[in-house]
Formats: sequence, structure tokens, C-alpha cells
Amino acid sequence: MSEKLDGVRAFWNGRCFYSRLGNALYAPEFFTKDLPKDMHLDGELFGGRGQFQSTISIVKTPQSPKWNDIKYCVFDSPSMGKEVFETRMQRIKEYFENVNPSHAVFVEQTKCRSKEHLEEEMVRLLNIGAEGIMLRKPNSIYRPCRSITLLKYKKFYYAEAVVIKHVKSNRYTCRALKCRMACGIQFYLGLTYNYLHSKFMRHPPKIGTIITYKFQELFVSGCPRFATFVGVCKDKTKPRDAQIRQVLNEEEV
Repeated sequence: MSEKLDGVRAFWNGRCFYSRLGNALYAPEFFTKDLPKDMHLDGELFGGRGQFQSTISIVKTPQSPKWNDIKYCVFDSPSMGKEVFETRMQRIKEYFENVNPSHAVFVEQTKCRSKEHLEEEMVRLLNIGAEGIMLRKPNSIYRPCRSITLLKYKKFYYAEAVVIKHVKSNRYTCRALKCRMACGIQFYLGLTYNYLHSKFMRHPPKIGTIITYKFQELFVSGCPRFATFVGVCKDKTKPRDAQIRQVLNEEEV
């Protein structure tokens, strides 16, 4: 297991970075000069915990002087895809120990001993502002797509809000709910084509209804990030905001 990093996913092909969709990500030469020419890498351009918005801004600006605030955190190698995970990690680690890239780091893996160990590590990471944990199956090969050999484990906050507007995609379908949090902040809650949401897309909760949603964290603006509709609160008369976990220094954990 390793920390789930909240940055920009980036692949290195020996010459340049590219995104999951195959689009080029342009980094300054000083940033990439220590990366291998004969080894492809999979990792995250990471600007720190809780810094996703600023990381996006920096990565989209090749000439930004703030590239020095970014690290390329490497956790796999597509070019060694047929080797088992442990072998790939050892070879990547050897490269980093020999070269010591100035703007890249090797993401260390910890063997998960039990469910209790997993939960302890999750609490530790959440306390320092991390997003969650990545779990990898031992002896697994590299897969470029979603796979049961690589799983995300995240915790979510749950809260309530008041529906104040329906955003229609056509006269029959509601594609989003405009909601107001207990603190007064307004945000849009998207509805997608799945079993849970399809009913509410045709018959959305009435204006004034209290709904439950889950989210990952708050943006700087106070709006919930990655908010997802959960259901209607028939027993609530007013919304309740989530109690956000206080982030500690690593020394305090």
C-alpha cells in the first residue's frame, strides 16, 4: 500500500510527459533532465497535500517558475509491465538510488499486514491531509486500465444541503441540483446515468428538499470537491455541514 497522491497523473516515455488521454504535458528541461531515457514511468505530478488547484495551474503553465514546487512521484513502470510488481519496484528504486533525480521521488510501498494495519495507516494519512491509500496485489503485472489488482481506498465526508434549483438538460431530465449548504455556500450537484440517479433525473427532489451528499474535501472557496448525490433526507428539516478533520503536522501524528 502507498499514499494516494492528489496531483496530476503523468506518464514519462523517456522524452516527455503525457496524460492518461495521451495529451502532452510540457515540463521545463531542468525538471526532466534526471529522468531515465530507457525506462517508461507512471506517476503523479504532485504539489503537496491539499494543493490540487495550484498544482493544476502550475502543470498547465510550462514556463511557470513554480515548477520547483512540484515533484514527480513515481509508483510504476509501463515498460516493465510483464515483470511482477515487486521486481518493477526494485528496479525503479535502484535507478532513483543511483541517479537521485532532483525533481522526482520514488513512492515507497508498505506491505499491508492486516485490515487493522490498513485502518491505522488510513487514519495516519488522513490526519496529515492525505486523500487515501492505493492497494496493489502482490506479484501483479502492470495494467494501463482499471484493474482489481490496483484499488483505491478513500474516506468521504457526508453532509446535507437544501435544493434551491433544478438544472435541466431537457424538459424531461434534470442533470444537476443547485444546492445550499448550512453555511450558505451554494454549489451544483451533478446527477449521472446510473441506477440510483436515473429516478431523480426524471423526478428530481422538490425545491426546499433536504438531500444528503458525500464529498472528498472542500475547495478553498468552501464548496465540496467531487460531491456526489446520495439521497433524500425525509427526516430532516434543515441541512447539516460536515465536520472537517483537522490536518496535523507529520510530527504530531
